[in-house]
This record gives sequence, C-alpha cells and structure tokens, in this order.
Amino acid sequence: MKKAAILTPFNKNYGGGEIYINNLCRILNEEEKLDCVLLTPDDTFFDCKLLKIKDISSYFKLFKNSIYLLRFLRSHKFDILILNDIFISQFSWFIKKFTKCRIISLIHGEISYNRFNNPFLSRLVTKIRAKLIGIGCDEIFSVNRSNLKYFRNKITVIGNFLDKNFYSLVSQYENCEMQKIYDFIYCGRITGVKNLDKLICVFKQYVEQYDINSKLIIVGDGENLNRIKEMIDKLKLKKNITLTGFVNRKELIKYYYQSKVLLLLSKSEGFPTVVLEALACGLPCIAINKGSVSEVIINGYNGYVFDRIEGEENSICLTMRELAINNDKYYLNCKKSVNNYLEDKFKERVLKKIVVE
Repeated sequence: MKKAAILTPFNKNYGGGEIYINNLCRILNEEEKLDCVLLTPDDTFFDCKLLKIKDISSYFKLFKNSIYLLRFLRSHKFDILILNDIFISQFSWFIKKFTKCRIISLIHGEISYNRFNNPFLSRLVTKIRAKLIGIGCDEIFSVNRSNLKYFRNKITVIGNFLDKNFYSLVSQYENCEMQKIYDFIYCGRITGVKNLDKLICVFKQYVEQYDINSKLIIVGDGENLNRIKEMIDKLKLKKNITLTGFVNRKELIKYYYQSKVLLLLSKSEGFPTVVLEALACGLPCIAINKGSVSEVIINGYNGYVFDRIEGEENSICLTMRELAINNDKYYLNCKKSVNNYLEDKFKERVLKKIVVE
C-alpha cells in the first residue's frame, strides 16, 4: 500500500477548495492501494484523516518552519505528496530535492491571477509561478482549463465534482415546499478576490431600478467581513441584505432552496463548487467568465455568463430581473446540467492518474 498525503497551507478562509480536498482525501482513502492523510495547520473544518502541522500559510511562516516541514515529510516517508494550490506548489522543487517522493501539484484557481495592475509585471509573475511549479512537480492537476497553456505534458484537467454527502443532504429538501425568501444568494469566502464590493454595488443598482424590496443573502465568512458590513450600512441596504457568517452544509442547502438566483462576480475563479451546488438545487446562476465557469453555465439554459462587470451593470441587472421572475423555468435545466459532475465519475478519472501511473 502506498502512503499519500495532501499538503495544504489553509489560511482559515473555508470555501470550495477546502471542501474539495476534504473529499479528495476521503476518496483516495477508499482506494485499497492508498493510505492518504491531509496535512494542515488547522483541523477545524475537516473530517477526513489528517495530521496537524505548523503554520505555513505565508512566505514568512513557510520560511520559518521550512526545516520542521522537511523533517516531518522525510520522517513519514510518503510515496505521493499532493501540494494543494499555487502558493505551496511554487516550492515543489525545494520539497522534491529533500523528500524524493512523487509530487503532484493540485491547482484550483487561475495561475495568471495576481494583484499587479501593470500588464508586464502580471505576465512576469505568471511565468515565474509556472516555471517554479513545473520544475518541481512530476504531475500537475488543474481543477479548471485556464491553466492548460502554462504547462505542457505535465498537466491534467481533473475538474470539480459534487460529493455523495451533498446529494444526501439535498434529498432531504427535494420534496419540501420551501418559500423563496431571497431573490439572490452569494455563497463563499468574503475576501477581495470574490469582488463582493462590486456585487453589492450591482445589487444596489438593481434595488433602485427594479425592486426596492429585493433581498440578497450573503453566506460565508472571511477577512473582509467587517468592511462589507460597513459598506452595507453606508449604502443603506441593511433591510435588503442578510449576512449569515459561516454555516454548515445542511444549512447552506436550506438557503439555496430559499433563494432564486446565485450571484458570483469574482475577479478570479477555478471551478467553483458553489456553482455546482446551486445548480444541483435548481438555482440558475449569474457569473463572470473566470476559470471554468463557462463550462457549466450555458447562457439561456441554466444561467448567464458575463465577461466583465464594468460597463455591463445594466445588462447584469436586467438579467437578474429575468432570472428572479422566471427562475422556475430554469429548475430542471439546472438539475440536468450537473449530471456530468458526480463523484463516481471524478473518482474514476483521478484514481487512474494517481494509482496507475
């Protein structure tokens, strides 16, 4: 039996990526040829097999704890080490040198996303990232297709999936008549990359143009929560917007069924779990075309995708109005559109790459 581990820095902003690796660890442990463990500094949200390690969630903390980390990895003699996402994957060459195990990079987001406004610097950072990841990893798994162009033969697009536990929870609401309390729902981390300030501005415009009583529920937690609260107060939207903080998945599914439309206007995405979850609950989605969003959201079928927010605010608001009024007619299409993203199909794809090769 081979020993495998998923190494994640995990910075306490729980979201789709954490759901993904939690389920991936569980799936790998179901394979009789593998014994997999999750290596993380924080075990608060995970229920898979794991080992706690020291904090490596920033460059400083990784440098400070690098000797400890290498000794830890060498002592456990893993055969396969999966580095979760871009940050830790950039150090694959260093980890490879001292551990000699097979290293796989698992990239969720778009490798091209960074905070530089200068196009030259942005391209330079992307090239450096790709180079560092490429020289140290034996294999690269990308959740979305946007990263294909940065690597050659090493990369495999493995996509996203809905786990069996989620469908088990969904089945509890399937035959219930749930009142649609909220016109719109956002679910995810409350961080800068999720572009919630822009989402709230678009919602403000929608309220002023179409429905002064419209309701938006924001489900999630994160570093920008207090700033978002201040923004809601400043725009006088307290009666229109509900903030829940972090909720468990059963409660999240209840909110999906109480809502009409999912809004996701992020600056960058991988293959957002929240889109698959919302569609599985029958919600049409409005999203910005990032990562693999356009693979699953088809305009006019189960939602609408926009290339950008700037200059499209009126069109987005008009689309919000259409879906909020006619969300029922999209219900069956939404349900059908996630049939290709079931756990069994994902499991077959991934195990073939990890175990056989």
